Amino acid sequence: MKNVSQKPMKHLCAFLFFVLIVNSKATAEQYDKLFDEIVSCKTLSQYLDIKDKYYCLRKTSHLDRNLDFGYRQIIHEFKFDYSTSKGSYYKGGQIFLLVKNDSIVFGKVNQLHWRNTIEKSVEFSVNTYSLTQYLEQHNTYYKCKLTQKMLQKDLSTIYFYSFACGDGSMTGPKESTKTLNWVSFKNKSALNKWLRSTNCELQAYAVDGLLTIKKNGDDLTSKEMEIIEHLLNRNSTIINCSGCLMGLKTPLRQLVMGD
Repeated sequence: MKNVSQKPMKHLCAFLFFVLIVNSKATAEQYDKLFDEIVSCKTLSQYLDIKDKYYCLRKTSHLDRNLDFGYRQIIHEFKFDYSTSKGSYYKGGQIFLLVKNDSIVFGKVNQLHWRNTIEKSVEFSVNTYSLTQYLEQHNTYYKCKLTQKMLQKDLSTIYFYSFACGDGSMTGPKESTKTLNWVSFKNKSALNKWLRSTNCELQAYAVDGLLTIKKNGDDLTSKEMEIIEHLLNRNSTIINCSGCLMGLKTPLRQLVMGD
């Protein structure tokens, strides 16, 4: 009786192991195929179609915000069900897109390890002509000299705007510490670099810092005030945090002006 009962059990174990291996291979292939398809995208419509068809994709964060001159920025972060013979876990991804109308002007994808470190990073659909146009328009209006390398870094880096993040809300991101120091020493030059960047969160810190300096009795230049008013009117959505709540999305005017 002992040998008879063990035989079906061995068959069951072998079958389950086979299913696990097949499933592991399937999810791993889907993960790789997802990124291969993303980097082939030329339009936002293509990207959205690809993103929505993967059943293993767990949507965690999606941001679509207006920039200047008719451009938009898309940031999409997600986790992906990923199984191996050693077990199941999540792998993640970050997608950064600069879009005009439906065309992707610049794209970058980061493949994330389950520990949230970047395993692989690929730029795609880089339209050099449109990027140059955007950069020239930006530098002309903001009176600055950003390079394409600086632009692409600004557009593919996530910062959090807040002066109180984490347990107890006692500290904020390092960018908030820099802002407070610059305000304390009336370092308008440093704040102006962020004001004229293409990263919305750095611009938010600069707007807050410069308005605080003005409130404390120091004058701002007419160009500084013009840019601040422009950014407040553009009112882009800002990634921010409050206490333990991370990844909040709030319009700039509401964050800085309270309305």
